[in-house]
Amino acid sequence: MSTKSTFIKLDRNILCWGWYKDINTFKLFLHLLLVANIKDAHFMGHLISRGQHVSSYQNLSTLTGLSIMEVRTAIKHLKATHELSIHSTNKFTIFTIKNYDVYQSTPSSNNIPSSLHHQQLKNTKNQKNVEKVVPPTMDFLSSLIATNSLNVNLQKFFSYYQSLNWHNKNGIPVSDWLATLRDWSNRELNGNQLPLSNYNHLADEE
Repeated sequence: MSTKSTFIKLDRNILCWGWYKDINTFKLFLHLLLVANIKDAHFMGHLISRGQHVSSYQNLSTLTGLSIMEVRTAIKHLKATHELSIHSTNKFTIFTIKNYDVYQSTPSSNNIPSSLHHQQLKNTKNQKNVEKVVPPTMDFLSSLIATNSLNVNLQKFFSYYQSLNWHNKNGIPVSDWLATLRDWSNRELNGNQLPLSNYNHLADEE
């Protein structure tokens, strides 16, 4: 197989499929997956849709190495479990793989592999969750300060984090306000101020 190839997807769940151990049925179904249309096309005045294949029992027998009787039996199995339907004309037979898009899902419109596209959506969702911030109320912060006997100028603290949109100086959303208040309190007790670039705008409020 030195020529450029295309591929189909084969889910590991096929190991649990009822016809997996029936070699003839499995072989015929796999063959139909390989030869089915990947997009709609016209053939002799008929629209052959994605997931369909034009053939005959004789042709399927020749291509799979199964006898015509074995092909008929395999098709009977697949029809019974709703994996396949057929429509015969006076010239050929259209074999339709039901739920073809479930077996062979298409990439996104940007030609991004579906697994990567899914990961990108997941990352975007996670990023939104990370960035979602619930601002604390003045009453909530005041309660934390009083309960833990902290040395914090509440108005200055509130204004500072409000100016940062409730993120710390590194741009990370603040989730533990008690720990942040304690850190601020320690700064005040030790006489350590915040960086002037972030602190000067609060001087006017005093």
